[in-house]
Amino acid sequence: MVLDVVKPHDPDIIEIADALSKLEGVKRVDVEVRDYDTNIERLRLVIEGRDLDEDDIVELIRYYGGNVASIDGVTVESEEGGK
Repeated sequence: MVLDVVKPHDPDIIEIADALSKLEGVKRVDVEVRDYDTNIERLRLVIEGRDLDEDDIVELIRYYGGNVASIDGVTVESEEGGK
């Protein structure tokens, strides 16, 4: 799942990435700061794992003062190969 997120400078991206990595199903979190100004940062968050709960992810981002501007990408794998 690829998210475009806007957040205040505090907390830092390490704290948010660590919190996201502890959500059920999350295997990997990649955070890139795309833009930075006086009050906010715009992030590209890539969250990988199985059975990710979008609501839990958005709720955690909001808890840390952020807002999901958009979902910019998803990858879905079928365990049964389309059967």
